[in-house]
Amino acid sequence: MLCITVAQDGSGDFASISEAVLAVPYDCPAQIRIGAGIYREKLVCEKKNIALQGAGADCTRLVWGDGGKLPHPDGRPTHTFRSYTAFFSGERLRVEDLTIENDAGPGAKAGQAVAAYVDSAHAVFEKVLLLGTYIKRSANLYFLSSQRRGSVASPV
Repeated sequence: MLCITVAQDGSGDFASISEAVLAVPYDCPAQIRIGAGIYREKLVCEKKNIALQGAGADCTRLVWGDGGKLPHPDGRPTHTFRSYTAFFSGERLRVEDLTIENDAGPGAKAGQAVAAYVDSAHAVFEKVLLLGTYIKRSANLYFLSSQRRGSVASPV
């Protein structure tokens, strides 16, 4: 198993979660340990078998601010399904000890704001705080000692 550390102070293998995820080959099982801090980034994680472990939901935060009504960088409306802070797909996903937040703002102005879009075959969120809507496309999605503040969308 590949083990990678992320630390904003430069003491890890990478300074951002996205860089660490991109360094993992699709078929290689990996664990990414993420140090304390606020990581302001939009994460796309499409790996066969990956675990993301923070330093605690109160210490490690992944935050982005896209909302369904806000313009997307390509000029088109963002809409709900592209407003995610984190997008996960693949076969096995484990997320532990961190907060995933969409801070786009009030729904009347920003629209629906997705914290996590989960399209993995099997996903476990343990001791995770989700702040914003989450989209569930996974048949096997488990929350253990986690909190969710926001709505659930399950596309057909």
